Amino acid sequence: MKRLGRVEEILLVPILAAMAALAFAGAAARGAGVPIAYIEEVAPDLFVWATFLGAAFAARHRAHPGLSVLRENLPPGLRRWLDGIVAGLTVLFFGVLAVQGIRAVGISIRMGETTALGAPAYWVTLAVPIGAALYIYRVLNPADPEGPPGGGVPFPINRPAGHAVAALHTLASRR
Repeated sequence: MKRLGRVEEILLVPILAAMAALAFAGAAARGAGVPIAYIEEVAPDLFVWATFLGAAFAARHRAHPGLSVLRENLPPGLRRWLDGIVAGLTVLFFGVLAVQGIRAVGISIRMGETTALGAPAYWVTLAVPIGAALYIYRVLNPADPEGPPGGGVPFPINRPAGHAVAALHTLASRR
């Protein structure tokens, strides 16, 4: 499980670095009057992966914005009930997303779809079920030893949005 604990970081760092490098190269090339067409094809594909892996990473660090005022003003019993309802709805949503993502991957493979560069399109589509599965894992394992200390709420509704910055700092400092 230790490897799974850092999978988002291991994949996100090179993806984000590649996106930054591609954006810089694309801007420089356009500025020089020599646009590079493939950059505009690869960057959105990387963005899809960064979106789903980043969501799971933020869930691991409980860094998604939430409505903490509501939760903090509830009695402890109702807090646990609300946390369970939110976690259940989240797992349901990402479960449906994972199933639909798997279906989309299957369709892409059967149809032989390719990107503009000729790569199999299912490599991009795989980000949906993989990212959704990682997100579900993070919601169902709030006390994951690789996650923040103290366990806590199965879904990050009690954390203010500012903690997203702390999670990104953690990601950058582990490189």
